[in-house]
Amino acid sequence: MWSIKNCLIRLISVALAIGIAFLLATLKTSVLPVSIAQAREESRSYFVTSPTVYAREQGSISPFDLPFVQGEKVQYVCEDEGGREVFVKALLARFSAFDVWEEEVDGVKSYYASSAYLPKKVVVDGHTVNLHIALPKDKKRAVVGTPIIFGGY
Repeated sequence: MWSIKNCLIRLISVALAIGIAFLLATLKTSVLPVSIAQAREESRSYFVTSPTVYAREQGSISPFDLPFVQGEKVQYVCEDEGGREVFVKALLARFSAFDVWEEEVDGVKSYYASSAYLPKKVVVDGHTVNLHIALPKDKKRAVVGTPIIFGGY
């Protein structure tokens, strides 16, 4: 027979399971590494609500934001000027990136690639892209976005 005690126990169990699921999802939200190839993270932000330039950029997210996260951007600082090229190669290798192409606009070199390990995708110049690496004019910085860098570098 169903008693109030059994109903409460089941209700608490379900609430606990949902809480644990949110916690695990939060831990898996960040797909870009904190450091790689002698480069360390300087800042990280998430793009919420829209997979376009109109996305809202946030420095942190809550479990309630998870369904609305559309992308991630991390700014890295490389230890030396030549380290950016090593960083790019290491990051492309880490995500087993393919269909890599590059362009340079106003002194900013960008690499675009696809990876089976990154979930969101956009189409840029006819290419499916979900990893974007930009090397701004500052010789020690690199910016990485998935599926693409929204906003500025």
